[in-house]
Amino acid sequence: MAPHAHAFIEAPATPSYDRAHIENGPWRYSKYKILLFLLTKDGVRQLTQHLDFLKATTRSRARTNYRYDAFTSVQVAETDSGENVFELTLTNGDPIKVKVTDPPTDVTETEDKDPQGASQRTLNTAGLGNALHVLEGVAAEGKEWIAFERQREKLPLAEVSKAVNAIFT
Repeated sequence: MAPHAHAFIEAPATPSYDRAHIENGPWRYSKYKILLFLLTKDGVRQLTQHLDFLKATTRSRARTNYRYDAFTSVQVAETDSGENVFELTLTNGDPIKVKVTDPPTDVTETEDKDPQGASQRTLNTAGLGNALHVLEGVAAEGKEWIAFERQREKLPLAEVSKAVNAIFT
């Protein structure tokens, strides 16, 4: 069954990993947890994969399936310590939580000229913006979100086409 939409989140794989970044770049990790959300006509297929770049291994391939009406909330919260945590809550009460960024530490704050900027760049490259757009849409509109989103995507193109045609006629 072909997906109608997708989203992903890349996050550091806990409990232990190394991290580094170049100046003005996002944090990169030695171990990742990747969550892939595939939206099909029947529901969401979530695939989870752990990648360890130091050992060149993958593990813990997990598959979770749930209906569109099983979503109750989607959020990213910044904890008191400064880490960002993605949370998807299902109607059965089982939250899917993923730590997306680390809190700033004394070491990173003294080495990094812009620790908040590095954290924001990491959030942007982790796929979080698109994942929130897709999953918040599904949480709000259910399975109809896919059709609504396709209509919303076509609308600006139709307006541009109409404007261009008006210029050349």
